Amino acid sequence: MAQLLLNSKELLDLVKKSVPLPSQIKKIQARGKDIVITVSMSNFVPSFTLVMSFQEFKAGAVFFSVSSNTLIEWMMKIFKIPQPDFMSITHPILRIDIHKAFASKVPDLKIDDIRYENDQYRIILNSLPTFA
Repeated sequence: MAQLLLNSKELLDLVKKSVPLPSQIKKIQARGKDIVITVSMSNFVPSFTLVMSFQEFKAGAVFFSVSSNTLIEWMMKIFKIPQPDFMSITHPILRIDIHKAFASKVPDLKIDDIRYENDQYRIILNSLPTFA
């Protein structure tokens, strides 16, 4: 068993390099326990901001509460934005299946737990993964 201790910026850098993100995401930044995402749907619609706050890790998935200056599900339906297969949104909760999200870069990743404590994410791995 191994552990990773990452601050929010380090974790976000790892995610950006390892997970395919939708092209509508124009900016993503860490702010403490929160992840702030700027989304642009088209040139005709103003950008909007999502603030995701880590809630828990359970059964291989990370759960975030999401607040936004617009209705996320409504915007995704209107603009027919495909939802990645590793993600599901039931406002105000965003669920990300960690193993599916990292499958292309780290296929044997097995995470037992993720906790946010003392301004860091503690990621407990079942074993050390190999990177593709």
